Amino acid sequence: MQLNVIVGVGINIRPKISSTLDRRYHEIFNEVDSLGTQRHQQNTDQIPIGGQWQLIIKLAGAKRKRAKRSAYAYEARNLQGEVVFCGIRSCATGSIVGAVQEAIVEAAVKAKNLGYQQILMLSNCKKLVQVVDKKRAPDWKERTLMADMSSLQQMGLDCRLIFVSKVILNYVWSLAILATKEPTYYCWPTMEHDVNATYG
Repeated sequence: MQLNVIVGVGINIRPKISSTLDRRYHEIFNEVDSLGTQRHQQNTDQIPIGGQWQLIIKLAGAKRKRAKRSAYAYEARNLQGEVVFCGIRSCATGSIVGAVQEAIVEAAVKAKNLGYQQILMLSNCKKLVQVVDKKRAPDWKERTLMADMSSLQQMGLDCRLIFVSKVILNYVWSLAILATKEPTYYCWPTMEHDVNATYG
């Protein structure tokens, strides 16, 4: 199966973040809108992946040494290119790998709570991709990720993590970098939406 990775087309969300960085967040999202189809044509990769995926989730992590702060961002789209959910969060983990690990679990749980069962995750963290693919032995922190993913799998979630370049992650990576500048948290839909979707 040849899967066209959905890259930055028609963003239909506008995060409202009360901070001095509010304008920069809007600049990033406006840039995605203005480049739209051109960015899609330039950055779309043909990735041979088997499976009937319902969601494609892009994940990115970043770290700012001076501020001693890490952050991650993720965005999930269906195969029609519509944004299903997204999140941006500053975190206390000491590495980019740790930030991406938190993003994987948070995004996977959110997808499961919204009723999705088959998700494809894209990340430029080669270390975690190798761990999830069992091509590399996990350290003690990564064993927590494997345990979480195993629990989600037992609940019916089919999840695949693959390695992609930063150009595929584009603005998601930019948002992760931005969230290292000051404490930031944004999630859409909110957890209230998750509960309503799960329990009706």
